[in-house]
Amino acid sequence: MSYYILPKIMNRIKLDIKMSNVEELKPYISQTFINYYNNILEEITKSISQDVHNKIYDLLQIITPKHNSVSKLQTTRTLFYDLVELIQNINMLDYYNFNILNALIIGENYEDSLDCLKLLRENNKDKFTCIKEFNSYFIKKIERSRFNLIIYEIANTSEIKVYINKLLEVLFIILKNLNVYGCAIIKVNSLVYEPTIEILYLLSSMFEETIIIKPSAINITKIEHYIYLKNFNYSIAHYDLYNNYCNILKDYIIREDNNLIYKIIDFKTELASITPEKIGLLITIFSTFLGTIFLFCSEKKYCFCSESEEAL
Repeated sequence: MSYYILPKIMNRIKLDIKMSNVEELKPYISQTFINYYNNILEEITKSISQDVHNKIYDLLQIITPKHNSVSKLQTTRTLFYDLVELIQNINMLDYYNFNILNALIIGENYEDSLDCLKLLRENNKDKFTCIKEFNSYFIKKIERSRFNLIIYEIANTSEIKVYINKLLEVLFIILKNLNVYGCAIIKVNSLVYEPTIEILYLLSSMFEETIIIKPSAINITKIEHYIYLKNFNYSIAHYDLYNNYCNILKDYIIREDNNLIYKIIDFKTELASITPEKIGLLITIFSTFLGTIFLFCSEKKYCFCSESEEAL
C-alpha cells in the first residue's frame, strides 16, 4: 500500500461554485504530463496480461488480520480487500475501540464495505445504514442522523459532470451527517481536474488529517485512490461557515441541468490565486501517479527513459 499525507489547510475557505455549458474540462496540469502517463499506460497494458493485476488472493497473507480470516467471506470485488488493507494499515478502528460504530455506507458495492466492517468488528453492537445511490429522498431520510464513519464509493464514470456532482454529494453528506471527530473514506477515480482538486483542498481544511491511499489490490494501471479523512473539525466557530457550505451545495446536488461545474472555491477573497498549499497539494497528487508507474516499471524491469535521464 502506498499513501501520501496531505498538508493541513488552516484557511477559512469561501465557496464560489461556477458552471458552464462546456462538455468537458481540461486537466489541471500540463497536457504533456497526461500524454506521458497515457503512453506509459499503453506500454504496460500491451506487455502485461490483465490476469497479473487481478490476483487479489495473493495479498491475503499480507492484509489478513491475525485473529480474523478473510476466507470466511466469498467476494470477487477488490473493494473488500482494499478496505481490509486500508483500515488495518492506518489503524482506523482503534478510535472505535470503546465506542459503538455508527456507519453510513453509500455505493454500488456497499455489501463489500459492510462485510469488511463486520469482519473487523466482530462481537460489537455496531449500527450500519447502507444505500446504493444517494438521492433527494435519502437526504430527507437521514437529515437528522449523525454518523461517526462515512464510506462513499464513487462509481466509475467517464462523465466528468457526474463525477464532480458525486464529490459534491460526499462533501454535503459529511457536513450534514458526520459527527465531531468522525472519519470518512472516499473511493475516487481521477483528481486531475481543477474542481476535484479544490474539493480535496476544502476537505483538507475540515479534517485534522487527509491521506491519499492506493491499496495493493487496486489494478496498478488504474488511477483509483482512497481518500481517508480523520477527525472532523466541527465546533461553534465552524457552525456558520459549514451551514453556509450546506446551503450552497444543496442547490447544486439536486439540480437537473446539464451545465458542468468548473470552479468550486473563490481563491481571490481568502487566498492568493495560487497558494503554496495548493501547489503542494497538486505535487502530492501527481506524485502518486508517477510513483505508481515507476514502481511498477522498475519491478517488471521496463525502462521508458533516455540514457541521460537514467543516469540522473
